Amino acid sequence: MNMKKREENINVRFDIYDLDGNFIESIDDLGSADIWLGGPNSPIMMAILPVLLKDVKESDFKYDLLKIVRTRYDKDFKDIPGSQEEIIMVTDYSKKDSIELAKKYDCDHLYFIEWDAERYLTYIDLENDEEEVYNMME
Repeated sequence: MNMKKREENINVRFDIYDLDGNFIESIDDLGSADIWLGGPNSPIMMAILPVLLKDVKESDFKYDLLKIVRTRYDKDFKDIPGSQEEIIMVTDYSKKDSIELAKKYDCDHLYFIEWDAERYLTYIDLENDEEEVYNMME
């Protein structure tokens, strides 16, 4: 795994919004799941794809599409000015379907979130076919 690229993609904050712009929750480190992600009403499976929201149509997706504002952190975990980008979160896609969707959009990585007794986030590096799993409930 390219460690520099991994760090750029892991040292981030995700602010989750619906498509109307209503704030849902933040993931400010990969070990956090607050009320929505940690609660029983959140989707079982979700994928965050580094596809710009402006480049997709909601009708292209069979399940819910949410807006993510991804902000990158520097090595001191401070926001990098100008690093914000609006990307997408899709819900209820399996891991396999999420990977296929990411490849369709030429993504080099994605983040897959699922329940398995606890909430886990898996960073998937598609270029090197490698994964890292983070427990979001610790």
